[in-house]
Amino acid sequence: MTEPTKRRFSRTRLMAACLLSMWAGFNVWSRPSAPTWVSETVTGGSKPLGFTPEGMLVSLDSSDNVAAPSMLRVREAATGKIVQEHLLGIPLNYFGELTPDGESVILQLPMTGAKDQMLVISRKTGQRRYPPIRDTSVTWLPQMPDSRYRVMAVGIPGDTTGKSASIFDLTTGKFLYPTDDRAVFSPDGQQWVSLDQDGRSPWLVFRSLADGHEIGRTLAPEFPAAQGILLAGWTHDRLELAARFDLPLDGDETRNWSFRVDGTQLTDKRFEPAHTAQNLYYKSEYSWWVGGDDWAARASYETGDDNWFVHRWNRSIRRLPGRDRLQIKGFYRWQLVSPTTGEPNAREIQVIENWYDIPFVASRDGRWLVEAGKQLRVWRLPPPPQSKQLPGALLAAAAPWGLLFLRWRRRTHHPAHAGRSPGDFS
Repeated sequence: MTEPTKRRFSRTRLMAACLLSMWAGFNVWSRPSAPTWVSETVTGGSKPLGFTPEGMLVSLDSSDNVAAPSMLRVREAATGKIVQEHLLGIPLNYFGELTPDGESVILQLPMTGAKDQMLVISRKTGQRRYPPIRDTSVTWLPQMPDSRYRVMAVGIPGDTTGKSASIFDLTTGKFLYPTDDRAVFSPDGQQWVSLDQDGRSPWLVFRSLADGHEIGRTLAPEFPAAQGILLAGWTHDRLELAARFDLPLDGDETRNWSFRVDGTQLTDKRFEPAHTAQNLYYKSEYSWWVGGDDWAARASYETGDDNWFVHRWNRSIRRLPGRDRLQIKGFYRWQLVSPTTGEPNAREIQVIENWYDIPFVASRDGRWLVEAGKQLRVWRLPPPPQSKQLPGALLAAAAPWGLLFLRWRRRTHHPAHAGRSPGDFS
């Protein structure tokens, strides 16, 4: 090999080491936050239902009862250790939730006839609290903080009010009062308020949980240019309303305001910046906000189709056998934010399983996040800061140079290469 060729060969190796060093360092620095623990693989998948106030994670495993019997499992949130197992052994839909007090699990039996059925069981014993109850939707409807009442998206048989939902007593299994499904409970457990939009102007109607009688009503606040409003929650003495506004390019934006509740009147209007969210369907992106008394988080789903390469790849393989395994799928993002400003205050978490509609559940105190899937993946919140990855990134960036140095040392100390200069790596 001639001297010019050797020098070019050496420069090529130096350039390759430089590029490999930058790639390795950046890859380690930018990798997503690792979960605190990962469970064993669950045949048929595992659906997290929620966290108990004592820090236990409750999940429904093998819900379809095809590959394995359905099982209710309770794990320590901090370690993943299984502390309780209840064999259910019946087919169940992939829906469910844990009541706020952590005592009952709400599940759904597959459709029988024209309706699904809700099943309420004890988390501690695995026994049914009462026979299955007809229902059309068991999730994402309000519950009382003390877990006694909830809104059910089904009317009471024989009711003449025409209401599409009802107040349901979870402790007895009885339907109590007709209501609109747009309803929330007061923090003291004495009343509920519903949004009555049957007339030209929407009304907020307050009713007693003791006997269902109307306490009073008031016209809902006006939000100019809003396309609609919803009840978003009632925390402490403040009632929160969400107003939706249209955006260009077929998007929409939801903004929240809270009001102090004085009897049945609303005062002290306050904008809630942490709950400002944009649902940009034209970007194939869906975002929403969740939170508790002293924490808030922004969750979003990204399909990846905005990426030119991902879009082209998924289109090119759509007719190939096994395309589900080859397809580049989207993922969810979880970002803790300030409850007062809405600005990120912790590192983002990428939730990578996406074969469920919404594949994660956060604890009510904002300390834990769990992802559903073939394995449960659990993060302690907030995740460690990205600066914790700096030592690893520096080590990864130094590794190519270390290998190159060792190669030079080995060759220069070989008798056949004695006298070579340090820059000669040929």
